[in-house]
Parts: sequence; structure tokens; C-alpha cells
Amino acid sequence: MFDHPKLANPDFHTTLVSWFDGGLHFFKPVPEGKDGWELLDLYFFTYIVIAFMALVLALIWQKRGSFKASRRGVFDAFIMAVVGGAFGARLGEVIFYHPQYFIENPRMIVEGTSGYSVHGAIMGVMLAFFVWSGWAKLPRRHVFDQLGIVLAAGTMIGRLTNFYIGELPGKPASADLPWAVRYTLDGPPLHPVTLYQALGDGLLLLIVLTVIRCKAKNVGTLMASTMIGYGLSRTILEFFREPDAGIDYPLFGLTVGQLLSLTLAICGAITLWYNRRHPLPIAAIGTNQGSGVRGQGSARLPS
Repeated sequence: MFDHPKLANPDFHTTLVSWFDGGLHFFKPVPEGKDGWELLDLYFFTYIVIAFMALVLALIWQKRGSFKASRRGVFDAFIMAVVGGAFGARLGEVIFYHPQYFIENPRMIVEGTSGYSVHGAIMGVMLAFFVWSGWAKLPRRHVFDQLGIVLAAGTMIGRLTNFYIGELPGKPASADLPWAVRYTLDGPPLHPVTLYQALGDGLLLLIVLTVIRCKAKNVGTLMASTMIGYGLSRTILEFFREPDAGIDYPLFGLTVGQLLSLTLAICGAITLWYNRRHPLPIAAIGTNQGSGVRGQGSARLPS
């Protein structure tokens, strides 16, 4: 058992950039009693890192020819994904986890800065890709494939941040468990579920999806594998996680996150079945597609 950094360090904070005393300060929170602003903390910096990583990966894939879009199309898709993911993550939190609270406090949908749903972000990005792929004349399954690696890598980074901040604690664990974490002085040791998810939903899934991406011949293979892999991994690891505050087990003793993850895995299995019934080789997609200009490129391929 070991203590969480927040407990071990009395000066613990997550501030990266702040403004007080008339100047910028790095890695220093605004002192109590002074006027100032926290300009950037670790939480939002993580989102910036994930977004930047997604853009760099998409540009690499485009240059190598595995993402059949134009360079301009990559930036268009990136902007669509960021907007769709942000809206989806926030609305997912509202709809799936705290609908009654936000009905009573609708202003918090916009004003609240915490509370984002990974499942909502996935749906938001997929909706954005659905719209963009039609405009760019690219098979939708091919565009959806680009989400898998980013989701796994982003989950790994995000869950490591969740752990460092001290969010999303796990269920009580035995004090004899070497990796059990104590978050408060008078609290029991807990499972570091965010570390479990960083490894399972993140690193291990990332390795598997990287291998699949290198070997996949048809579009949709990576998308289906992502949905099944993430859905099953998160469903299992959620057994070590405490349900969100105020939310019980709504169905079959499963958390909201588990129900959403199982639904995602089932959709992935259906997608896998559809892919086998309607195979589309990646090599059949013209490299001149995805320019976003109608009337150019080869004949439109099925989604």
C-alpha cells in the first residue's frame, strides 16, 4: 500500500500556469488571499496533449497513405472531431450520469467545467466523422477506423492524469495489496482503478490495435476491434470502480459505465459481422479522395 501524491505532499497542486502579482508563474498556484487567475492546469493540459497527439498521428497516417484523405482534409476532420468530442463528452455526462441535476440547473451544462463522458466523446466524434466523411467522399468505416489508436492512447494519458489528480477512486482494497492506494488519512486503501484503466483500456488496447492496424486489409476492422476491445475492457475494470456519486447500479447490478461499455461492445460485434458481409479493401479507396471537393476522385465507395 502507498499514499496518493495528494496525501503525501501537503503542497500538492495541479496548476501549470497562473497569473498573479502582475506576471506569469509556472507550476505555482495563486497564493491564498491574492488576486489572480489559474490559466492552465494539468486537467485541461491533458486535453491539449491528446488533441495534439491525434492531429500528429492523423498527419502521419495521411502521409503514409493509410488514411486516404488530403492534408487539408485531415485538418478539417480534426476540427470536426474536436468540436464533436467536446460537445459529446459534455452532453454524455449530462444525459447518462446526471440528467436530473442538469434539468434543475441547466446553466451548469455550459458553466460547469468538470464532468465529461468518454462514451459521449466517442459518440460525438463518430457523429462528426459521419458528417465529414460524406462531405469528403470517403467510406465512413475507413474514417471511423482512425479513432481507435487515438482512443486507446488518449485513455492511457487521461487516466494517468485522473490518478494524479485523485479523481475516480476505486473500491476498497486489502491493505496487503502492494499497489492499493490511500487517498485520505482516515480512509481505507482503495484500488487504483484509473491505473488499471490506463493499462487495460489504454496501453494493452493500444498495443493490440496497433498490431491490427498494421495487418488490417479491409476498412472497419479497426473500428470494430476498438469498440469490442474498449467495451469489454472497461466493463471488466469497472468492477473495481465506485459508481459516480449519487448514481446507483441502474440495471443488472451494473454501473452506467458498464452498460454503455457493453452496448459499445455489442455494436462492435455487429459492425464486425457487417464488415464480413460487406468487405471493402483499404487499397480500393482512391488516394485522391477526401479532398472535400465534389466531382473529383473515383466513384463513391460504400460506407
